[in-house]
Amino acid sequence: MFRNKLIIAFRHLFRDRFYNFLNGCGLAFAMAAALLIFVWANDELTFDNFHQKGDRIYRVLATWPKQPNLDTIALTPLPLADAAREGVPEIEQFIRLWNMRGAVLKHSEKRFGVEGLYLADKEFLEAFDFPFVQGSPQSAFSLPNNIVLTETLAQQIFGTTDVVGQPLKIAGEIELVVSGIMADVPSNSHIRFEALLPLRENIKVAGGKWIDSWDSNNFDTYVLLRPGVDLAVVEKKISALPEKGDVAYKLQPLSDVYLHSDFVKYSAAPKGNFANIRLIGLIGLLILLIACINYVNISTARQVNRAKVVGIQKIVGANRWAIFLQFFTEAVILVGLACIVAMSLANLSLDYFAELTGKHFARGQLYSVETAGIIFGTALLAVLLAGILPAVQLSNFRPLETLRGDSFSRLGGKNTLRKVLVAGQFACSGALIIGTFIMLAQLHFVKQEKLGYEREHVFTFRVDESEPLQIINELQNEAGIADVAASNFSITNISNQYMGFDFEGKDPATEPFVRYINPDEKFLEFFGLELAAGRWFLPGNEDYNAFILNETAVRSFGLEDPIGKWVAFNGTKAPIVGVLKDFHFRSLHHPIEPMIMSQNPSWFRQIYVKTTGANAATAIAAAERVFSQHEPVALFNHQFLDESYEQLYQSETRSGQLFLLFAVLAIFISCLGVFGLATYAAERRTKEIGIRKIMGAKVMQIVGLLARDFMKPVILSMCIASCLAWYFLRDWLQHFAYRIDMPWWVFILASILITGLAFLTIGMRSVKAALANPSDSLRNE
Repeated sequence: MFRNKLIIAFRHLFRDRFYNFLNGCGLAFAMAAALLIFVWANDELTFDNFHQKGDRIYRVLATWPKQPNLDTIALTPLPLADAAREGVPEIEQFIRLWNMRGAVLKHSEKRFGVEGLYLADKEFLEAFDFPFVQGSPQSAFSLPNNIVLTETLAQQIFGTTDVVGQPLKIAGEIELVVSGIMADVPSNSHIRFEALLPLRENIKVAGGKWIDSWDSNNFDTYVLLRPGVDLAVVEKKISALPEKGDVAYKLQPLSDVYLHSDFVKYSAAPKGNFANIRLIGLIGLLILLIACINYVNISTARQVNRAKVVGIQKIVGANRWAIFLQFFTEAVILVGLACIVAMSLANLSLDYFAELTGKHFARGQLYSVETAGIIFGTALLAVLLAGILPAVQLSNFRPLETLRGDSFSRLGGKNTLRKVLVAGQFACSGALIIGTFIMLAQLHFVKQEKLGYEREHVFTFRVDESEPLQIINELQNEAGIADVAASNFSITNISNQYMGFDFEGKDPATEPFVRYINPDEKFLEFFGLELAAGRWFLPGNEDYNAFILNETAVRSFGLEDPIGKWVAFNGTKAPIVGVLKDFHFRSLHHPIEPMIMSQNPSWFRQIYVKTTGANAATAIAAAERVFSQHEPVALFNHQFLDESYEQLYQSETRSGQLFLLFAVLAIFISCLGVFGLATYAAERRTKEIGIRKIMGAKVMQIVGLLARDFMKPVILSMCIASCLAWYFLRDWLQHFAYRIDMPWWVFILASILITGLAFLTIGMRSVKAALANPSDSLRNE
């Protein structure tokens, strides 16, 4: 019996293969997209959830309650740990991390640059669950010169992971011994490292003489609290520790670090965006909804053609259950095949999707219980909507009415529900495409906006141990180099924030903050900056007793005629010699803030090189050669300012790419459904079309006749889509201090695009029907 049902089901599916192919493709593409979106969203939402003690681990944040304008930062001073261990018994373990950025490991005369080499307290290995492949947490830091490597770094350096006991060198000649190999850090961990060294034994040598000051905030800090302690009590006790100044410390749950840290500055940890996760998750649901609407539309439309077959089956003795089971079997088979195709498509697309999102996905993430739930849930919904409903409706037909055609006309009806569903799916597609256009327009705006300085053909690199002025002088004479300048921070992201700023006429009740940069004498001309008043720093890079403010600082502090007035900052009291016209020194998410400049060559660390454009490769090679002569144990890492600036909008760029991808997919699925419905409508009206042609109707009249019923809901859908997109995107644009006005032409362009695609899709099938020979359609009864 069951075998017979299967044979009949496959026979019907094959006979209606065109519509079933459209149905299956739309459903498969939608489920594949939903699976990829889920894998991405799950990776985002499960950051740091693999630590067994994670519910008791907190990150320590520093705040200044008396200075609400100052940033909350994710860095603390070195002495805080020892003070907290003695004064806060509720803390079970206190963990500090310090990144030795740009460290170089040496083995067999080969050098390996390591961006993720951290000094860490031994408690780090106990509190966090980063598994060891070789060695153990108890013995990993038994000696001061022990180093722990990840599997990938060990393989890169030694060609194998069986290297415990092998020697290494760091910073030229410091001898190390490999004491353990850890598994690579999971992609959903905000703590990213490649190698670890004991912190207590090495920090004084690696960090310099100021590293143990209470005023030096340089450490990522975590605490493991004892079970059942009061978080507020712990925060109060840490904030009451002596010698910490006006700083108050807050404890941030480990589970909040990735997704809820927008307010935290000076954090090397990657940051997610919970709003983006919800939005892209909603897109996945919309795509599934569009596919299910298509499936229901086409399946219920095609059920009319089965009415007479059902009538004959009932006359010859088929009962309602048998007819219901037949339709249900067909739906299960088609949906099942779509599920298999969806899994295959998701598997094939996983690497591309990982590259698009900047993540690393394991194949096993596609075969989890959750992804199985998505597949099963979508399949169940499709079967229920497009399998059971038609089956119940057809199984209730009266045989005589069915054979006379009464039920046929009743099923055809005015198709009001079908038009509503078509409008709904195109409204979803239209909202996505409008959202994509506006996101891309905003990204184009921030990348093309005049920042107030010139960044074309400029690359930059940092120096740590060498004399920067000597490097600058040597680079000036190299081929392909047009000019060289220096400062302490990169001009694309001056995010440091200072307090203790005093000036002539300051209100004692206020405590302003400023951003700070230390530029050289060529900085102004190099970047094409302009002075609003006064002068720039004098030649020779020795203009120590002078300050320059930007226009925002002058306005914010109410300074009238600022030139010559004194400023006290960073231990120096000196006059204001110039006012610099405002320029954007952070991303356009932020407004221009008060900034002060002073000059001290010993602080120059960021070197800028302007190339002649065509000779950029020659300039880079020259810079690397000079750098290596002065810092032989370091690796030369350079980056063009254009690339550095674009990285400030990396999250928005990836979101825009995801929106574009899924918007195109949603439109494609919608057009598949409309094409199927248009084809069916043309088949239903074959004789009508033939008669109209005999009566003299033109091709375009017939195309208009067939397209009219579909275009009305499509046009209505774009009105709905415009309202939805405007409502949601208005909030998204609020994240930018400088943003575009909502462009009216985007709504019109998207409406024309969606309507045009829908008309083209319908027209393709309508023209074919209009060009058919009318005698063929009238001859066939």
